[in-house]
Amino acid sequence: MQSSPEYKLQQVTVLCPVTQLPLPTGIHLNAVTFATSIFTNVRVQCPHCEGEHRWSSADAFLVELEGGIPPLDSFGRRNQNPVQRKPPTPTPTDTPS
Repeated sequence: MQSSPEYKLQQVTVLCPVTQLPLPTGIHLNAVTFATSIFTNVRVQCPHCEGEHRWSSADAFLVELEGGIPPLDSFGRRNQNPVQRKPPTPTPTDTPS
């Protein structure tokens, strides 16, 4: 019975009130548990507007984890200036002399 869709873990998500972009809360629940959960005045730091938002059950919705949720940096503001990483320096291989 636990293989049914209502028992799959999903990401509890809210919308940033400033940018209207999805904001994963870091909480993972199945639909059955989410339907009976009560969240009140929960704080979450927003990577989109860099503010702190408070949310309640009425503000939240579930996003499926299957296929993965894009990392927070893939949404909005923080993705505009990606960090340029230097490629790793190759190590010399040992060759017989």
